[in-house]
Amino acid sequence: MERSRKDYHVSLILTLTINPAIDRTVTVDKLVFEDRGYILDRGESAGGRGINASQVIHAFGGKTLALLTSGGAAGERMEKSLSGMGFPFEAVNVASESRINLTISDKQGLTVKLNEVGAPLEAPEIRAIRDLVEALLGKAHWLMICGSMQPGVPPHFYCELIELARAHGVKTLLDTDGEALQHALEA
Repeated sequence: MERSRKDYHVSLILTLTINPAIDRTVTVDKLVFEDRGYILDRGESAGGRGINASQVIHAFGGKTLALLTSGGAAGERMEKSLSGMGFPFEAVNVASESRINLTISDKQGLTVKLNEVGAPLEAPEIRAIRDLVEALLGKAHWLMICGSMQPGVPPHFYCELIELARAHGVKTLLDTDGEALQHALEA
């Protein structure tokens, strides 16, 4: 589902999450090995570092547009969740199913996080992400590139986006790790 492009203010902050997820959270009474715990509560919402950043920006009254990929039934649920968050988003539809992450916490504060790596992206999908970012840079003041990259995305992809942003006079914030971070530091 693609939101219409509106006339955003110059202070617009774009957030990019190319590997978003449905974040499932389960709260249990106790989390111990070789014993059972009982589920007290569970929930599900759209997540990923860029989506989370857009939530915070929006909560403080900032103008944000979340850019993300979306695929399969999980992607549809993610977009439905995003529709209720109050800020605009645009999704690049991809063939692979969006990932689902699981967080289990108990009442004492013990937490286990289990994140899927994400399904590979194809070259045309990566180009579509790049083209969407480039099309919106003229309306933005900041580009926040957030989160992990799934298999199939060249490790220098974030570097390329940073250079695009610089060419448009847009400031960049990067929140990633691993090989993507090492390559992006070049830019």
